[in-house]
Amino acid sequence: MKFVERSYLDRCMDVVMGRDRENVALFFRVPAYSDLPKEVAEKHRKSVIEFLQEKFPEMKEILSYNGVTEYKAVLPKNEFFSRFPEFPKEREDDSAFRRETEIALKKMFCSRSAKIYSENDKLWEIGNLMSARVFPKLPYLRMNFDIIESKDMVVFDFPWLVYRFYAPIFIRTEQFLMKEFGAKVRKEPFAAKITSSAWNKALYVEGKKKSYAANLIRQGFNELGINVQFYGVEMPIEESCVERFKKFIMTEEELPRKRQQDKEIKDMIVPCSDKPCLYVQLLPETYEKVKDQVAQFVKEKKLKGGQFTQEKDCMKSYIFGGASNMAVLENRIELAEELSFKTGVPAEITVPIIEIYETKDSAGNTRVCMRIPKALDRMTDKEKANYVSKTLYALVKELQARDWESIFPGLYVATYSLLIPRGQETEQAKAEAMEIVSSFGLKYEFVKIKGKRAQKAEQEISKNIQDEEVQA
Repeated sequence: MKFVERSYLDRCMDVVMGRDRENVALFFRVPAYSDLPKEVAEKHRKSVIEFLQEKFPEMKEILSYNGVTEYKAVLPKNEFFSRFPEFPKEREDDSAFRRETEIALKKMFCSRSAKIYSENDKLWEIGNLMSARVFPKLPYLRMNFDIIESKDMVVFDFPWLVYRFYAPIFIRTEQFLMKEFGAKVRKEPFAAKITSSAWNKALYVEGKKKSYAANLIRQGFNELGINVQFYGVEMPIEESCVERFKKFIMTEEELPRKRQQDKEIKDMIVPCSDKPCLYVQLLPETYEKVKDQVAQFVKEKKLKGGQFTQEKDCMKSYIFGGASNMAVLENRIELAEELSFKTGVPAEITVPIIEIYETKDSAGNTRVCMRIPKALDRMTDKEKANYVSKTLYALVKELQARDWESIFPGLYVATYSLLIPRGQETEQAKAEAMEIVSSFGLKYEFVKIKGKRAQKAEQEISKNIQDEEVQA
């Protein structure tokens, strides 16, 4: 979970459970849903909060910032487990209990929040729609941002739960203290501990300005609705200075919203490079002229789909095939060109970008892998094939000649890899991959497979948000 990502800030319902010997404490982070239409967001947020209040009458608000609110509910263990009998019971194997309880928390509470973005529960975690964490018994989790002033210095303590709530403002507070007051790091957590309750960061300021710095942060945070546990002598700070501090930490320059590139709205038929389908996009006036021809083509070729849906400025459709008629890219190109000939809609044959990535096996060896759409097979006429298909086919032959190994066999994509023995660098293999791809005039990009799945999840969630905007 990346707490500074826009998707987490806007839409993640985050639940954290802490325990001591007698009690259970639950922290609920209810997002602002600020990427949804305003009325939809307000209605959904209200329903989520009312649901939590119904389940936990003792729940109290403890933090609020930028439309995001943190609630806390504390109740005796026996009452918690009797109120929710479906939850796993504590047992000797505490790690198993924590894993099972995290699943239960997501199912019971987080799902209520996530459904507004997608009914597909497989997207909920990868799309940053939900998160749940259950910690071992003790130490009890702290939720206060501490400012502790002593004779020689003032210490600013960033506990993990507060940081998780809205990380960007604490990152910028750290930057502000270092820039304006020469703050130094007193305690720095390991990067690997970022999702651990042991994560705790502390800065300190020395000298004449320590009291001023302490009160500036105290006053600014209080005005923003962020709890501060202050141990020191309070002093008034000029409002203009407080506003300057607030403006600095609320300016999210490092977190720009990802805007989708404006796509040109035009008539086109596009064969998908790595899946058995054609994408058809039509302007409204074109749709009325050719919709019957498209339907007839789907029927004649024994394909599926072809139904059009209304988008903002166009009509779009997907036509699906399978291993019998769209096994390789060349099949899809031929079908796209045939449909183009029947309808007069241009077929756009795009050159796919070759994906290069690293993976590790169970022995700790690294593989540098290359994903290539399957372009030709024994049934296709290689002489008459489109130049894109020919180029991809030639790339595969070159990899085979250089002893790249075929792994992870797929129906529509081939993966070739070089094995790098444990402890050796991967840079030479990556350089070879880049050189081979570039020699065929193709483009490449280095990807992370998990990142790719998250990207697809984000695309689907974004589409659902756009649907909500249309309905609103």
